[in-house]
Amino acid sequence: MTTTSPSTPTTPHVCDVVIARTGGLAPGRLMALAQEKSWALADEVRELETERAALATAAADLLYTVVPALDDRDRRRAVVRLRRDIHNDRCTDRTRKDLETALPVLPDAARDACRTWWDLTGALAERRERAEKTLQDELDASWRRMRDLLADPRMRAALALASPEFIRSRLPERAGPEQRSARTVASYLTRAAVKTSPFSFLTSVAPLRFGVLEPLSRTEDRVSCGATPLAVELLLSAARLPGLAARLTLRVNPALREQPDGSVLGLLPFRACADGFFCGDDEAQYLSGLAARAVRHREDPRAGLGVWATRLNAPETAVIRLVRTGILQPVTPWAADSPAPLRALADFLDGAVPAGRHGDSREDDFRTALSDAAHAERAATELDASARLLAVERLRTAGGRALAATGAFVPDWLATAPLVHETVRGAGPALQAADTVREDMERLRDILAADVVRSRFYDRLVDAFVAFYGRGGREPDLLSFVLKVVRHHALAATITETARQDRARTDSDRPDGFGTLAPATATALFQVASPSYETVQTGRHLTVVNRLNVGPGALLTRWLVAPGVHEAIGEDLSGWLRRLTPSAEPLQTAAWTDWAPVQYLDRRLAPRLQWPTALPGAGDHTDVALADLGLRHDPASGTLQAYRRKDGRTVSFPYLGSVPRHLIGGAHRIVMTLTDPWVLRTRVNGERHTGDPEPEPAHDVVRTARRTDGRLVLGRATWRMPRRMLPEPSRDEPPAEYLVRLRRWSAEHGLPRRFYLRQAAHIRLTHAKPAWVDLADLYSVHAAFRSLAADAHEVEIVEALPDMTDYMPGHDGGEALAVELTAALALGEGR
Repeated sequence: MTTTSPSTPTTPHVCDVVIARTGGLAPGRLMALAQEKSWALADEVRELETERAALATAAADLLYTVVPALDDRDRRRAVVRLRRDIHNDRCTDRTRKDLETALPVLPDAARDACRTWWDLTGALAERRERAEKTLQDELDASWRRMRDLLADPRMRAALALASPEFIRSRLPERAGPEQRSARTVASYLTRAAVKTSPFSFLTSVAPLRFGVLEPLSRTEDRVSCGATPLAVELLLSAARLPGLAARLTLRVNPALREQPDGSVLGLLPFRACADGFFCGDDEAQYLSGLAARAVRHREDPRAGLGVWATRLNAPETAVIRLVRTGILQPVTPWAADSPAPLRALADFLDGAVPAGRHGDSREDDFRTALSDAAHAERAATELDASARLLAVERLRTAGGRALAATGAFVPDWLATAPLVHETVRGAGPALQAADTVREDMERLRDILAADVVRSRFYDRLVDAFVAFYGRGGREPDLLSFVLKVVRHHALAATITETARQDRARTDSDRPDGFGTLAPATATALFQVASPSYETVQTGRHLTVVNRLNVGPGALLTRWLVAPGVHEAIGEDLSGWLRRLTPSAEPLQTAAWTDWAPVQYLDRRLAPRLQWPTALPGAGDHTDVALADLGLRHDPASGTLQAYRRKDGRTVSFPYLGSVPRHLIGGAHRIVMTLTDPWVLRTRVNGERHTGDPEPEPAHDVVRTARRTDGRLVLGRATWRMPRRMLPEPSRDEPPAEYLVRLRRWSAEHGLPRRFYLRQAAHIRLTHAKPAWVDLADLYSVHAAFRSLAADAHEVEIVEALPDMTDYMPGHDGGEALAVELTAALALGEGR
């Protein structure tokens, strides 16, 4: 076991490489959708209204003084009616006649005021009439352009995977902004243009290197991740049919442990899909009967059904039940990064019926359906949108048929959840990875490092370990300690209480690491706002921090799956992980890696921690099993150090899953905390974390100014307000009048024309993603305003930064594109 001197810093603070996420549609295309002429007319209407309203007050006051001096009853009545009409903003034919009657007897000041009011009234009517006609023409033109943008083959190919039901529908020739189809089109176009969330051609990824102003790859390529969750369901359901079960290779769940009292405790997997997101957890349970007997064979080699029936002295039907409950685990015939797990499963299960068995029609039905699903999985990678639509539909149908053939439950998610995910690698805007931007990341690192604490939960884990094993003690089986903690009745309360303590602390900790304990790390997602690359090179830009993730760079390593990305930056990321814990071997860690595609771990990066409840698979011989690790207390540093039992080598557990760490609990949470117990207390861009203080409800507009530190923008300007102050469209309101109302509202509150709208997070609703709004584009307005939850009582407006003039052209000098960069930061030193 080796360590380094605690006084020797070894960690660079900013990783040399970044990932660029580039929108698939130029933001300028959104600008072309705006009803510019109508917006200008709306502004003229607003200005005329303002001028006329001010004049009306003056004219009414002047007429009031004139009335008593008039002897002619008819003229006096005409002036009274004229004054009333001016005061009430009313203009009729009678108003015109009264004006003609009154003008000859009015003093010069009153006469000029009334004539000007009348002229403004006419100009206002003319602008409104012109705005109404112009707006309808522009809306029709905008809709035609929206249809054309959506007809792009790459856009359709992406949406065929993201939203097959929508792309299958036929768009109308004309659609007003209030129609659902129009709102959906507007949402997808803005998502592709300004929201850089990688998916197919909607947003591509590219590796970049700070200071290297040439693309690391100039070509475009793509990869599709297959339907892994469906493959897992089908593999487990295949165990229901004896003929198929006989072809499986099984092992005992490594998370089973016999307790001192003879009982058997183990972790069993729970797999789920919530709102299209594949997730899971482990449940600690005491086992009995045949399940408990399996613990005696935990070290036995993997084998087939018949061998396990002999080992357990049980009928094969009973052994099959152990597979369905997670006691025995089938080996997956596909690798974790396989683009075609269904094909691998179909090939594995295909073949003759084992000797001594009779054919079963259900097995034939299963194989046929599985083969159809595998073909559909492959067809879903074709670029043609129609072919993709058909393939995805066939994939769902065939998967359902296969599950039904085994008598298994067909999960609801099979009908709606995305089954195939495509990643596109592009060239990337290398010029944005300038040395000046790296300087900004260094400054951000300094800001974050000044307000970090080591979670009290880690301290409680250390205390618990010392209580169980003594000061300087060791547990050769790390999993045994994990099970003790997981089963403790106070675990949930301890996590909640220590989180409260972390938030309440007024001090901070040195964010340095030692051995298994890594230094505090963060991943920053940010955008460079600048009109040109020249201004970036000279430091005349803004670096806008969008979001922070705790951890060493999962949102970089996630995209190593894309073609060429590992070749470009894989070694750099491997070195980054090693430098974070120089005296410990990093074992990359994530939850639900056998189930959730977003939890991808690239084996080329570093050995993976093999989680005991995850299904073993092809290529896992390089993994390091949790069951092969021990844990010891280091009195000098007051830390817990994990190590390999076979050679005593210290190991660490960098979390590299895409799912935010705070969403993961149970045994995974405990192991991750051994390496990363750090809490970042700095908030950027309006972030709010669970347990943060609730803001006071807004009764009026509450403005927060932009928060900056040099070139860094840590918080965009915001306007928070009750929803009742949001000018949502009325059912029968003419579009031109609504546009004028929007213009009045934005002028009244000093709002920018373009912004992001989101429902305030503290109202405890499902947090909707911010919706981009251009007030001059009624399609974007309706799409954003209608995205708010019905019971959202408060909204927040966030300035659009970068705005349209802040996007830079691509490396080839083409259209300006929205780009978000991802960088990994070390806030302390690794030792």
